[in-house]
Amino acid sequence: MRALLHFIKMLNGRKIYSAVLQSSPVAALGLFGLATYVTQQRTKEIGVRKVLGASTMRLLKLLSGDFIKLVFVAFVIATPVAWWAMSQWLKRKECSIVNENCPKSDIQKQDNYNIKYL
Repeated sequence: MRALLHFIKMLNGRKIYSAVLQSSPVAALGLFGLATYVTQQRTKEIGVRKVLGASTMRLLKLLSGDFIKLVFVAFVIATPVAWWAMSQWLKRKECSIVNENCPKSDIQKQDNYNIKYL
């Protein structure tokens, strides 16, 4: 029964890992698409600023300022949520971290036995 539960936990971990691997490029493509869209919308403004003597660095700051603000707001929102979620998860996993006060499972006892007699 424990082996089955362990196997299910492993499968869930792999599902989460694969979801992260699939969603990260999609998010990056979305951000790239948004940057491309904004650049196309502001083509005339960029041309006028360049003719009037704006540096490339100034134009880059002008275009990336909006995205940096969005990323910062997302970070500010996501950080406390992630901290809370991880603290809740770790509270439930208190005994799975090495702790002398927690009762040892059969697997941990077997591992300790194997380590002592190797």
